[in-house]
Amino acid sequence: PAVGKEAGMNRFIWDMRATPARAVEGDTSMPPFLIGPMLLPGRYQVRLAVGDRSWMRPFEIAPDPRGHETAEARQAQHDLLTQINQKLSEAHDAVNRIRDVTGQLTGWIARIKGREHLAEGVKEADSLRERLATIEEAIFKSEPDTDLHYTATLKLSGRLAALKFAVDFSSYAPTRQAMEVYQELVGKIDAHLARLREVLQQRLCSPRWCGAPPTGQPRPF
Repeated sequence: PAVGKEAGMNRFIWDMRATPARAVEGDTSMPPFLIGPMLLPGRYQVRLAVGDRSWMRPFEIAPDPRGHETAEARQAQHDLLTQINQKLSEAHDAVNRIRDVTGQLTGWIARIKGREHLAEGVKEADSLRERLATIEEAIFKSEPDTDLHYTATLKLSGRLAALKFAVDFSSYAPTRQAMEVYQELVGKIDAHLARLREVLQQRLCSPRWCGAPPTGQPRPF
């Protein structure tokens, strides 16, 4: 949220949450579930800068007096939520990269289609697009009307976001079952991210049709 700068009084309401996870570009279904974890109770600072002048003031976030969770339980919850957001950011960065590469491949194919001497290159580019699409579909699928409470049809990113939602709105430390689901989902996402790296490294440039520079290193596609 931005702070207003009009003359007079400007009201700023802070949700006391850390930075949200990164989203897939253009997606509107996931951002509400990518919010950062609540900051832990403790002392913080706020800074106001206007031109060359700045003011700093300390403040304290106090624990909810209605809650009964221990400091250890709050820390465990905060740590898991932070880890989930980090993995969601990695997954969504990968989807953004897939879409960028796919767009470039599509444009390249359109420019050279019909040139017989580049037919093999077109075939390999089509194959690469298909492999990238398979990885993206396993990680992410945009469903604007999806309720993340119902995870049966969600892809890995959506299922991890649904777990985050459940952990975030609990007043207790993460359960053993939540940790097990987290480990399972992260393992599957990491496998697809490793597969993506392998595909891009091995298939993005084929020496048979894009050649290699004098250094012997593959030239980027």
